[in-house]
Amino acid sequence: MLEHVEIRFLVCHIHTTSARLRFLGFPYLRPLNGAKDYVCAPQPLPTLVTILEPPKDPLGIHPATALQQLYQHLQLQDRELSIVPNFRVWVETPGRTIVMYLAADSSAEPFAPPANGYWLELPDSWHLSALERDLLREAYEALLS
Repeated sequence: MLEHVEIRFLVCHIHTTSARLRFLGFPYLRPLNGAKDYVCAPQPLPTLVTILEPPKDPLGIHPATALQQLYQHLQLQDRELSIVPNFRVWVETPGRTIVMYLAADSSAEPFAPPANGYWLELPDSWHLSALERDLLREAYEALLS
């Protein structure tokens, strides 16, 4: 069962003083189903995805290894991302399940995004897919609680 589970991340920055919230976004090389950009790292979600209800017995996988790979992908050396404990979303795709975690950078200023990335605020998320906007909403709610 675990061989069919992948881990992806939403990456956010929460300003320590103003609480300004930003998410790391990436452009599609070719727009997909009307969405120009995506926020799931290190790669976009595939097509035909659905958010699942959390399983009664969640699988015992830990995001530490995937988080280290994300550090390499984002070329972060001197920053530390922390996993937001009350955010875990299960997404079903054909043939596998993806578990989404929220990785937060709470340093004073956001890190420089990778060459193809940028920081995005919630009001500017109109160009994302409906599913990714739902994921951002859930992330925002998790950060408020």
